[in-house]
Amino acid sequence: MNSFAPSAFAALALLLPMTDTMADNTILETLTPRITVETSHEPVAPGKFEPSWESLQQYQIPDWFRDAKFGIWAHWGPQCQPEAGDWYARHMYVQGQGQYKHHLEHYGHPSKAGFKDVVNEWKAEKWDPEKVVALYKRVGAQYFFAMANHHDNLDLWDSKYQSWNSVKVGPKKDLIAGWAAAARKNGLPFGVSIHASHAWSWYETAQGSDKDGPLAGVPYDGKLTAADGKGLWWEGLDPQELYEQKHSPRAVCVCVFSLSWGHSRREQTSLWRPLG
Repeated sequence: MNSFAPSAFAALALLLPMTDTMADNTILETLTPRITVETSHEPVAPGKFEPSWESLQQYQIPDWFRDAKFGIWAHWGPQCQPEAGDWYARHMYVQGQGQYKHHLEHYGHPSKAGFKDVVNEWKAEKWDPEKVVALYKRVGAQYFFAMANHHDNLDLWDSKYQSWNSVKVGPKKDLIAGWAAAARKNGLPFGVSIHASHAWSWYETAQGSDKDGPLAGVPYDGKLTAADGKGLWWEGLDPQELYEQKHSPRAVCVCVFSLSWGHSRREQTSLWRPLG
């Protein structure tokens, strides 16, 4: 994976030894980042803002957002498929957790069937964005947000940056395009939220293994690569674009914006012109 691969984690990083006091991902503002994004391959669009707090203070909150009293956010993605709670893709790899037990019962052991396989089963066949957004408007919503990418790192649009997206796998639908069209048909400002900056550390549980039992020590699927997919449903896909686990767990504290996160933000802004 080169430094500009779709989900590479390489931007605004502080690479520091992990300590207990840093486990909460506190950003130490006095330290200078050792890695910054090189933008010549994809230049930042010109505008009035510079990368400084002083410049960002020029930003003016839109009138509609200041005046709106109620909006609704659809926190909906592949973790809804198991119907077993939030943060499923992290906790399903923690032996003893309820979501780990659920995964064993419904999908199998995470050394053989990981979160990528949950994505594969998620089809969103009953999704009706126009009906849902129309309901939100009837109950008083003045704007609508949709989640475009959770910590589980699946892009819910036709992403050009990684193959693990809802058009190529799972639903085989551009979910954000559907939400955007429904919001605009109902006259609601539309926004998206992207949470991929956590994937690098959030998915580290996928590198683990059971501590006891018949499969103790058998690695979960978090380290699989494209070479492991031959003859399987995900042949041709690289699980590392999804899991981002080509590193040792908690070897460093990374206070970052990921390239995946940055690419996602730019792509979503250019595609849907959210919040307008």
